[in-house]
Amino acid sequence: LTEAIGYKKVDVANLVIPDSGGAIEVLEASGVSSKWSAVTVANAKTQGARWLYIKATLDNTLPYTTFRQIGVFSSLTKTSGTPGGRVYLLPNEVQSIGTLEAILNINPQARSSTTRQVLQFIIEL
Repeated sequence: LTEAIGYKKVDVANLVIPDSGGAIEVLEASGVSSKWSAVTVANAKTQGARWLYIKATLDNTLPYTTFRQIGVFSSLTKTSGTPGGRVYLLPNEVQSIGTLEAILNINPQARSSTTRQVLQFIIEL
């Protein structure tokens, strides 16, 4: 990621397992849908949960521009003076981006006041 437009805290983060009858459906880059079921941390080892499901919704809070990459970061730290409890941060409000855990290159997506994107990831741990 070379020019971040902003950072959004995820709405959902769950350990998951593949499940053809699962309630979580994710469209993969290949265009095929896959289904997953959430697993509790207590049951993760016995159920073989080695995937993390992440969902984030981008609404009208971040700047309107075109984006081509989506990254998942861990251990991001905000700058001092940035109010707590915020789920969106602008690049100048981030002291350290932490660790880039996953990246997805996509066709250009234009953001405007009339668009809302729902981003979903399955990351193998």
